[in-house]
Amino acid sequence: MDLTQGHELAQALAYHTRNKPLYGFVKRHRHQSPAIQRELDMALGYHVHEGKEKGILFCLWAGADPQARVRDLEYGSDEDSEEELGTAVEAAVYKGNVLALRKCKPDPARIDFDRLYEHAKNRETVEFLAEIQPPLDLTSIVRSLSCSAGNTWDRHRRSKPWVLFESACFSWSQP
Repeated sequence: MDLTQGHELAQALAYHTRNKPLYGFVKRHRHQSPAIQRELDMALGYHVHEGKEKGILFCLWAGADPQARVRDLEYGSDEDSEEELGTAVEAAVYKGNVLALRKCKPDPARIDFDRLYEHAKNRETVEFLAEIQPPLDLTSIVRSLSCSAGNTWDRHRRSKPWVLFESACFSWSQP
């Protein structure tokens, strides 16, 4: 019997957090089968995307890898290209879910932090990421945040990106 066929295991882990013995089973057997690990990672991505803290905690306890690139359980396909795969860390950043981000503990050695900064939705997310690894390029952050704040990118201010960064609701000290 293949529990991973049709992503049944990922769906059970995602939609039924009351099934604690299933999380224990996955924790014990994930090392024996990469497919089980992938299902667990997909379930973690689902819980992060939906903001379900209980599911996040169960998946992390069972050994889910928040940095693993997997398909989206709800909208993904097994034919998704590498660019279409995502991580639980990225989902937390895209959703602006700092609580989930703290639990997932982004690893700069495995995740492109500049890409995370580009997709950050709020100040808290940017501040949390900066605690781990400061941004290398402020302009992409400013552009992203100023667009979401309703501001337009002023090309004449490129020489001083921190000025626009401050106007996008952040306090940033000049280096």
